[in-house]
Amino acid sequence: MKHFNIGLAAALGLPLGIWAAECETTSENDPETDEKILRVNSPEQLDIFGNDCTTIVGHILIESDYSGDFVLNGVSEFRGNISAPLSGYGDKLNAFEMLDLTTIDAIFLPNVVDVRLPNLEHAGNIHLQQSSVGEVDLGSLVEAGHVELQGDWTGINLGSLQRATQVDIGGTYSWEVPEGEEPVSIVIDLPALESANYFGVSGFFESLSLPRLTTVGEHEQGVDYLYQTWDEGRPYAYMSGRPGLRISSANHIPIEVPELGFLNGSLQVYGNVTSFRLPSLGESDVDIEFNTDTHLHIFSTLESTGYLWLWGNVASVDFPNIEHVDSISIAYGDRLPCNETLLKLWEWAKDDYNQYKCFELDEQFLDDDSDEGTTPTDEEEDEENTEIDTDNDTEVPDTDSSNDTNNDDTTQTSPSNDGPASDEQDTTDESPNESTEDSTDDTSSDGTFDGSGGRIVSHTGVAMMIAAVVFFCC
Repeated sequence: MKHFNIGLAAALGLPLGIWAAECETTSENDPETDEKILRVNSPEQLDIFGNDCTTIVGHILIESDYSGDFVLNGVSEFRGNISAPLSGYGDKLNAFEMLDLTTIDAIFLPNVVDVRLPNLEHAGNIHLQQSSVGEVDLGSLVEAGHVELQGDWTGINLGSLQRATQVDIGGTYSWEVPEGEEPVSIVIDLPALESANYFGVSGFFESLSLPRLTTVGEHEQGVDYLYQTWDEGRPYAYMSGRPGLRISSANHIPIEVPELGFLNGSLQVYGNVTSFRLPSLGESDVDIEFNTDTHLHIFSTLESTGYLWLWGNVASVDFPNIEHVDSISIAYGDRLPCNETLLKLWEWAKDDYNQYKCFELDEQFLDDDSDEGTTPTDEEEDEENTEIDTDNDTEVPDTDSSNDTNNDDTTQTSPSNDGPASDEQDTTDESPNESTEDSTDDTSSDGTFDGSGGRIVSHTGVAMMIAAVVFFCC
């Protein structure tokens, strides 16, 4: 099984121990796969490599009945895969330890407790799924293909990772935690990571730190990543790949990626992220999806994007440099205070999402020559609405059902919201007394939206609606 580099050593008269030994996992190819595969079901079978083998060629399959630790120290280079089958594999593998390993093609372990690879610098693909609470040490890893870590890791050391094709880190969610147990919150700190084609985290994590990440989505198309393991003698290919950034947090945490200047593919933010900031991102054709369960504050210097989804509980949206959006889908829970970003989005969205328009305009967005005397204050509107609600029990019929933006179809397809059809909603188009000239004041001479009038919200329209209601009822 062992092949030693003895020619040069003999010529120089040096002792053989100085030179590294290259060993094969087995001398014969597997009849099913034509690969050199060593199948092990006990730790003692690893003793055949001894202390001489610093380089191993071939593959090792950890059988489903393997029990105990996997320890193979002294090996610095592994030209092949170490893997376990997906089916029939129990949780009997405790620690996986190769303290001297610097290079390996792939590691695929669906159930493991602790992983100790402190000197590993270069790897193809690494898939580690935890079977019990433990730690993973990849502290020297600089470059890798697909790095996937799943489970309640109490410690993840990726402090040196600079480049990866894909990074997936996933903990558990509340519904996956047994009753009476507390979920483990993962600390995800990648201080050196600069680029990845895809970066995704999900589940309970205490914090996420990506201070040097500048590039996500290096490739326009997805990339296939091959893990090779053997289940009943047959090779199994595990492939996935897509460009982009995806974050889904079960904890309430803020997230900022301060240096991200290039983003391709998609941006997806879900769960309980409280704030999300991309202060260095400029022009991009990325597809953006925000759909959170908590009130999310969004800020980015993004200049252009593909489609933009604003769903869930959005607290604020600020894209000060935004100039172009291919398409917009909006279904957030609460209507937002208007700002420059929302005024642009509503102009681009036209009248497709009236029920989600911002609820009031700041004075800086009103026309200088607008008739402020006809605009009631918020307090006056509240008093009049209260008087109408308490003095009139008769339901006011809808004068134009074709303009109803809170119909059954909308409520079935959109997330729940507290008031998409409240009294402050735009009623300009429904008023029979409003002139055509007034209805076109929203658009300036150059065709851009100036933020005034009732296309977004018209207090004048609200006052006219109240007057019409009083007249009808009285």
